[in-house]
Amino acid sequence: MNNTITMLKKNKKDPLDRAIDYMLKFQRTDAIFEIPKLLAVVDSIQKYVFSQSKMKCGDYSVFASLLENEQVDERLQFLIDYGVPCSAVKKVKLPEELTGYPNLIQYLKDNISQISSKLIPYEMKLMNEALF
Repeated sequence: MNNTITMLKKNKKDPLDRAIDYMLKFQRTDAIFEIPKLLAVVDSIQKYVFSQSKMKCGDYSVFASLLENEQVDERLQFLIDYGVPCSAVKKVKLPEELTGYPNLIQYLKDNISQISSKLIPYEMKLMNEALF
């Protein structure tokens, strides 16, 4: 208790608080904005260099997209666009073979009871507004 009071008096942050603040800042800024931009630059450079050498190039756009969209499945990105929080969208698991916007919507509607069991009421309200 005395250490906490002394630290507050000196206006110093606890090292644990500083570490948490740093990680949250990194996640909000670097991981979501800066790193995907850098990956896009690296992707375009390597595509140019490898194509000039007539060699097969890699594709970093998938990794950049995952970081940019907070690791949300690309097929579910539209839910974020409709206001469903990333935390809710991350809880939704789709079969790998499921493609096409109409099929995705139908799958989500057909499995809404399973999905709702994983969501808090607020997230479920937004999910329903997006789907129905």
